[in-house]
Amino acid sequence: MPNRTDLANSAHAWYEDNAAKFVDTAVIELPFIGMDPEGQARLNRFKLAALGRTELVDFTGKHVLDFGAGHARLALAFPEMASYLGVDYSANLVALGEARLKAEHIEDRARLVHADCTTWRGPKEHFDVVCSLGMFCYLPDPEAMLKSMAFHLRPGGVLFIDYRSSSPLWDPIRTLKWKLHPPTGGKTWAWKRRRTETMLRNAGLTDIQIVMREYPLLGGLYASRKQDWPLSLRDAIARRRLFDVFATEGWAFARKPL
Repeated sequence: MPNRTDLANSAHAWYEDNAAKFVDTAVIELPFIGMDPEGQARLNRFKLAALGRTELVDFTGKHVLDFGAGHARLALAFPEMASYLGVDYSANLVALGEARLKAEHIEDRARLVHADCTTWRGPKEHFDVVCSLGMFCYLPDPEAMLKSMAFHLRPGGVLFIDYRSSSPLWDPIRTLKWKLHPPTGGKTWAWKRRRTETMLRNAGLTDIQIVMREYPLLGGLYASRKQDWPLSLRDAIARRRLFDVFATEGWAFARKPL
């Protein structure tokens, strides 16, 4: 049976091989989930909306470090950053992202680095925001990665990640679904809110906030019905732990003490 490192390497290879299919910054998974472009764009907005609707993080005028940056989707979604540095292990995704940054004329303050996120080191305590989107579910040692991210975060700065949320409702459904249709990038890992909070504390972070992001039925309705009420409903229930069992993905926010 493959271990977590083998599976992470498999995910790396998958993204390298499929980089060219990530054809758009708003429509990043179109060839893989079979949704029309407008619906996919809405689904991606649904997933990113929490970052633009929360007081837990602010990109305006901030220096941002993004691990598992892919083709720099975050920099293009929030161009008001003072600077952006993205790190990704897919050379093909990095090349695609660099072309997109140049096309949007923000290459003077936003750039990408091709490197292994788990071993890359930049300046200590330099960045206002350190984050990762879509990477943690593949990592063999997520706690070690959080400690590395905290190393780069200035005191008072904000760290955030997204992660696959484990629940007694979705775990068996997810297992069956992935047996029939493997997820994008291959096998991934899920864990509970409590483990996420523990890992963040072990990385020396405080002010931990968990906000659930993905409720599959709501995301699908928002994408397909072209109505905004599923997003508003998601925001209303996301902070209520009672509804965690219905969520498949969550955001975790934390701060480095002064």
